[in-house]
Amino acid sequence: MMLENERLVKKFANATKDSKVVFMTCSGSGGMEAAIINCLTPQDKALVINGGSFGERFVELLTLHKIPFTEIKLKYGRALKPEHLAEYESKGYTTFLMQKHETFTGVHYDINLVSDFCKRNNCFLIVDIISTFLCDSFDMVAMDVGVMITGSQKALACAPGIAVMLLAPSAIKRIEKVQCCCQYLDLKLALKNMERGQTPCTPAVGILRQINVRLKEIESAGGAEVEIARCAELAKYFRDKLVKNNLPLF
Repeated sequence: MMLENERLVKKFANATKDSKVVFMTCSGSGGMEAAIINCLTPQDKALVINGGSFGERFVELLTLHKIPFTEIKLKYGRALKPEHLAEYESKGYTTFLMQKHETFTGVHYDINLVSDFCKRNNCFLIVDIISTFLCDSFDMVAMDVGVMITGSQKALACAPGIAVMLLAPSAIKRIEKVQCCCQYLDLKLALKNMERGQTPCTPAVGILRQINVRLKEIESAGGAEVEIARCAELAKYFRDKLVKNNLPLF
């Protein structure tokens, strides 16, 4: 069942065959911390978008684990623009951390803009798509994403308690070299156990079963594109009702 979950997550995110998925029993924030302590070291130089409480959480984690970083501080509710990135071109940054969608404010950042920056500057890209996976399009290969983090409780519509991490080969190479400082969040152990469809510690079995049912439901209905279109239809219905009833969007 776990290997089937992995196959479907990779399919829906358009990941390469040699990418790997791990299922961590924690919230999405645990996945954010796992990405940092398994993929980054004090020798990295990170850029991070901070436009809300979840961007701030990345900042707090980088600070806690002593990863050198610069934050791109955005006013709440503001979009990321090319001018926000221009001053960081060719400045030796090795990694970039972002939310595809800042859940706190509702702002959907331009991941194509960030991806192009990372490709030009050879930056390893870590993306929290906890509130957008299967709600908005996401292409792991096209965006050249190293780590994708999502959770069980958003578009998957399962109970909270599982962080789903999709790891590109570039992330796996980093994980192999980094000495993780936490046994529970050690992705080396998670990857080793996933070879046989297992986890290092007792997982939230019920939620993993829910995820399996939900992923198969999405596949049988036509896949990620159909689910994303369904979400868009629901969103339009909701917004149209707000306008009709003269209610504010914010």
